[in-house]
Amino acid sequence: MNHQSISRHIHKRSSIYLTLLYLAAVLARFLIALSWSDNPWIMPDEAWYTNLARSLFTTGQVLFRTQPIKYDALLYPLLLSHLYGLGGAVDTFRTIQLLNAFLINAWVFPMWYLARSVTGSHKSAWVVAIICLLLPD
Repeated sequence: MNHQSISRHIHKRSSIYLTLLYLAAVLARFLIALSWSDNPWIMPDEAWYTNLARSLFTTGQVLFRTQPIKYDALLYPLLLSHLYGLGGAVDTFRTIQLLNAFLINAWVFPMWYLARSVTGSHKSAWVVAIICLLLPD
């Protein structure tokens, strides 16, 4: 095996381990959310995104209290809007929690690659990845 194929093998194996670490963190964060929140309590910004998502799902327009508004940051409400077609409020709430677990942990990928490229060390990249996943929401 030459140096290039060894490096490719290490990179592929690291990507698999990083993905497994990510999925374990998603599962852990989702289980914590399930155990801590029987009922939704919503912060003002979450209420804002929820209302925008609901209006996007039901009317296809950006509305707040039935009035059209100009709002440019629609990525998160667009992601949430499709979840309102699932049925009941509990199912939607739990699915939003799962989506949030996927989204909040996704930053582990760029941080791992950034740490590896800056330090040149896989060990340092793993330390950064674990620290990223342990940080609270």
